[in-house]
Amino acid sequence: MTNRSEGGAVASQFLSLINDADSKRNALENALVDYRSTAANLQAEEQAEYSATSETINKNFDRVSQHFANKIEWFRKGDDEDHNKEVERRISAARNIIQGNASQNEMMAAPFLAVIAKEAVDENAKLKSELAKYKARASQQAAVEPRISRGSSDNDTEVRGKPKSAMDAIRSQLR
Repeated sequence: MTNRSEGGAVASQFLSLINDADSKRNALENALVDYRSTAANLQAEEQAEYSATSETINKNFDRVSQHFANKIEWFRKGDDEDHNKEVERRISAARNIIQGNASQNEMMAAPFLAVIAKEAVDENAKLKSELAKYKARASQQAAVEPRISRGSSDNDTEVRGKPKSAMDAIRSQLR
C-alpha cells in the first residue's frame, strides 16, 4: 500500500505543478495582452504627438515664411513667373530641411548658413539704405546744379577736334 500512497502523493504534487504552471502561463498570456495593448496605446500617443508637433512646425513655418515674404524679396512672390518659381524652390528647400527630408549635407550646412544669413541680410539692408541716400543726394545735386552760360569771349575761340587744354575741355563740354 505504500506504493499507492506514494503514487497518490506524487500525482498530487504533479497536479500541483501543472496547476502552478497553468496559472503562470495565464499570467504570461495576460501580460502579453497588456503589453500589446500598452504598445498600441503608446504608438497611438506617439503618432498623435508627432501629428501635433508636425502641425505646429508647419503652422510656424508658414508664419515665418510669410514674415520673410514681407521683409525679404528672396521669398516674396510677384508678377515675374521665373522669380516665383525660384521663391517656391527656396521655400520648398527650407521646408525639406525643417521636416528632415533634405540631404544630410544640406541639413548640416543649414545651421551655419542661418547664423551668417541674418548678418548678411542686415548688412544688405544697410547698404541698400546708403545707396538710396546717395541716389537721392545725386538726383538733388543734378537738379540744382547751375549751368554755366557761354560768355561773349567764348565765341571768338572756336575749338575744333580734341580740346588742347583744360579750358578748351570745359568749353567743349558746355557747348
